[in-house]
Amino acid sequence: PGDATNSPLAVFDSSGMVFGMTAQMSNLQGHYLHMYDARNHGAGAFAELKITMEDLSKSVLDASAAMGRAPMATVEANALAQSPFTSVQFNASGNQILVGSNSGLSLLLDGFEGTIQKVLIGSSVSGAGNNSKAVCCFTADDKYVLSGNPDGTLDVWQVDTGTIVQRLDAAAMGGAIESVAFNPAYQQFASGSKEIALWMA
Repeated sequence: PGDATNSPLAVFDSSGMVFGMTAQMSNLQGHYLHMYDARNHGAGAFAELKITMEDLSKSVLDASAAMGRAPMATVEANALAQSPFTSVQFNASGNQILVGSNSGLSLLLDGFEGTIQKVLIGSSVSGAGNNSKAVCCFTADDKYVLSGNPDGTLDVWQVDTGTIVQRLDAAAMGGAIESVAFNPAYQQFASGSKEIALWMA
């Protein structure tokens, strides 16, 4: 779209037949998510979806309350909602999209409609700002999301409930988790900080 700002992000689904593009609206009122058929991309997007700042801010407030965090002011939720996206990934089934943002939020979106299903708010995320970008990925079975934290821990989120079911400590590897990726063929994943760690799932 002509009114998009920041660098767009692109992602293919596991079939290789569908790809999506995201870009932030220039007025910071949300994000575009356009879906294309790779075999006929010249015809344009077959779905032009919008993730509005209003919907995202409300979802942030709801998720924060559900997690039992200290009450978050609307202005803080708005600041988190206006943060640019920094990563995007389809799950293996293609029915969900995982988005990471510059504010540390991770979002689970419906892979067909682009609607917000879950907002994953790490323990270090603050509406006051100064957050690290989200570092996240799906597990190969689509049941969990892994997300890295600045304190060297990794959160394991259950996709169905949007809750943390386990926290792994990788602080000995040298500080903040900067990357995480799950092996698509074997039950293991890698995380990167100052040193690289390979985990058995």
